[in-house]
Amino acid sequence: MIRIPLRWFVVVLAAGIVAGTTYWSIVRPWLLRWGGGVTHALPGDDLVPEPRYVATRSVVIAAPPAAVWPWLVQIGQGRGGFYSYDWIENLIGLDIHSSDHILEEHQRPRVGDRVALASDGSGLDVALAEPGRSLVLREPDGGWTWAFTLNSTDGTTRLVARNRWTTAGGPPGFRLYMALIDPAAFVMERKMLLGIKERAERLATE
Repeated sequence: MIRIPLRWFVVVLAAGIVAGTTYWSIVRPWLLRWGGGVTHALPGDDLVPEPRYVATRSVVIAAPPAAVWPWLVQIGQGRGGFYSYDWIENLIGLDIHSSDHILEEHQRPRVGDRVALASDGSGLDVALAEPGRSLVLREPDGGWTWAFTLNSTDGTTRLVARNRWTTAGGPPGFRLYMALIDPAAFVMERKMLLGIKERAERLATE
């Protein structure tokens, strides 16, 4: 039987406590608020008035909203994709193909339109669409909203993405589950925002 010296056990335990504390107090708040500067209420917040989880990320784009909106409104599986890491999404069978072109057939969103997240058709419905300003997607049961807002200043646009979850009556481990997937969610959504930024800035110069 292998005996682990007590001092090594103490060192490992202390390292784990430090790592956990650092993640919860510094790293995770940064993941949830990447891009900074957006804490005020946004369109769609009222659809999930008492969320158990909120993530607000943003990016500044050197282009007007008119160059950003076309890419935003065509997101979705079987549409413009998500401008993130397609290869990762396709590893789990989502069949995502991000477009580098404006798709005219997806430029006029209406309330109730389905925005699929996967090849089985599951996804979110359009709850609010204000051209050039806000696009709010909502899960059919109302437990999750994924909202996007465009704020224009001096020829630039801040694109804000906000996720709000409620899961009222959901599992006790919901908060822990979300904390565990936060790093992956951050990586994918950050890439999405940067993907829209790259496309919008290119469109603005054409």
